[in-house]
Amino acid sequence: MPAQTTYSSPINLLSLTPAESTRFSPDTIEMALNRLGTSAERDEATKLLQHTTPATWAFHRTIYEQEGLLQFLEEGVFDAEKMSKAAFLSYNPAFVQFISSSFAQAFRIASKEALQKNDDYQTLQKLLDYRSFVLPPHQAIACEAINDYLHHLEQTVALLSWEQFVRNETVLDFAFSPNWIHCINHLPAACDVQRTAVLTALVQVLKRFRLDASPAYLKALCASLRQLKTEPDLQVELQQYEDGFSVQAIVPEKGRQKPANRTWMYYAGGGLFVIVAVVFLVLQFNPGNKRPLQTEDKYMDAVETTSAKDQLRSSVNEKNLKGFFYLATLQENKGKRASLQTGVTPIPDVTKMPANDGNSTMTIRNETTYDVLLFYFGVDNPLINKNSRLIAVAIKSGDVFRFRFQPDFGRFNFVFGREWVHLDNPAFFPFTEENNSLLQQDNKKILANAWVIKDFFRRVLPSQPLLRHDLTITNIAQTTKSTSGAPVYIPLNEKEGNKRYSDAANVEINLQEKDGEITVRAKSSLYVYQSPPTFDPKDFQ
Repeated sequence: MPAQTTYSSPINLLSLTPAESTRFSPDTIEMALNRLGTSAERDEATKLLQHTTPATWAFHRTIYEQEGLLQFLEEGVFDAEKMSKAAFLSYNPAFVQFISSSFAQAFRIASKEALQKNDDYQTLQKLLDYRSFVLPPHQAIACEAINDYLHHLEQTVALLSWEQFVRNETVLDFAFSPNWIHCINHLPAACDVQRTAVLTALVQVLKRFRLDASPAYLKALCASLRQLKTEPDLQVELQQYEDGFSVQAIVPEKGRQKPANRTWMYYAGGGLFVIVAVVFLVLQFNPGNKRPLQTEDKYMDAVETTSAKDQLRSSVNEKNLKGFFYLATLQENKGKRASLQTGVTPIPDVTKMPANDGNSTMTIRNETTYDVLLFYFGVDNPLINKNSRLIAVAIKSGDVFRFRFQPDFGRFNFVFGREWVHLDNPAFFPFTEENNSLLQQDNKKILANAWVIKDFFRRVLPSQPLLRHDLTITNIAQTTKSTSGAPVYIPLNEKEGNKRYSDAANVEINLQEKDGEITVRAKSSLYVYQSPPTFDPKDFQ
């Protein structure tokens, strides 16, 4: 018998025959004790029988007759088929009172074994059907292994980043398992604290992944979590979050600005850009809130077709592209002057205009002495290869640009510079089509899958605060304080009122300059944040 269990059948220990075990008889027991071979066996049997009475003997006899229950209590081995024959005993209060403590010990062992099985929680689900054999005073012991599992799961989910998830998408598969959901919903009260901690961590994952994961995945995860029994406040939070994906028609904005078309006549001449960027990258790259539909295929369907693998590749290329543009701050980029107009997309065969749809309006006022390029990295527009196009638009110093967009679907960045030129020597930005694969490719293959940057600023502002930091617009509050000193989101506005997605929120971004430093002022009914740094300039020097 395993040492961890606390039950031992006196009938087995005394090797009684069926006839001898029918009723409690001191004479029969005395004879059986004398038959035991060693004094240790007699001592163990005597100790076991100290508190045995005719009433409890009947319970021992019942256990002995139930093969599955006897095996479970003595060895902690759960056989669902054999145990099913003893299920009716849970309706006998006196019997449950008798075995509760021993059953709890066996339950602890069996649940630990069940959690280690790769059977989609089927064994644990069946084991939990017998939780009524454990009375409240013994639940803490019975649930010890389950609470350890839940604590570990909560820690894993709480620390899960998007990059970690994409490397191993199965880490959250449990949340979609009907068996896991059934188990969580049928845990004893002793698991309530850890269960709530896990569910809270999963809700936080929904918030953290809002700008990265596809709406299809988020909706599916949210639907799974809605099936779980949770505290009322968590249910409300889930309802509000899920309602954010509800769809309704967009009312077009009257008088929407029509951006000017880029004309090729504005280009003339050449210049020198950061061609060394290629070498660098080769060496260094080792409820009521309702989100309306943005033309049905524009946001929902388009994002759903973006695989997690492509999203990770896109995030790698996005980071490298920001570092690539950062290199332009280290030197003057020579070329012949070219024309740049507000509202045009600036780099041919590389950039494209914003779609100019969505239920919110952004107004950007460039009050600096620099011209600015606005970049938008959206979850529905992954940067995969040279055929991808970066959403970008130019805003001249002193000008205002207005367009429509959908909150929570991407990140904004700005590059500030002066004197737009057609480069003498175009620069190349190579893509990686597989994670961390540039080092395994030769230069010819790398350049074959590269953007050709023909136009850029002659002089670029050295600091570029809004290239290193994303501008994020969302209706989800982000963490703005840290006790550990870790970087946090910086709020750029005080959220005005409590508008919903369907209220067609306006966002005003004022780009300002003081003593050569760029600052941002924002006004909106949504949250406007400056993200923590997305790359370290030292990595690109």
